Amino acid sequence: MIPKLDQEGRRGDVARLAKQKAMDKFDAADENKDGKLSRQELEKHSPYLVEKFNERDKDHDGFLSWNEYIGHDRWPRD
Repeated sequence: MIPKLDQEGRRGDVARLAKQKAMDKFDAADENKDGKLSRQELEKHSPYLVEKFNERDKDHDGFLSWNEYIGHDRWPRD
């Protein structure tokens, strides 16, 4: 279960830290700063996501959105 960001205590702290790390990695991979990740951008940053690209690309547009990148919709992109 994905912890909520507004949760009190350790679980909330872990969720907020995990979201920040995910945002940092997403931003580093998003070389052209268009808010989505192409397979080519991910090739340099995440071999795992390149391998899982077709599974993660739920709308089949050839890019991973923030929600597709993290695999859920519980942590909105601020």
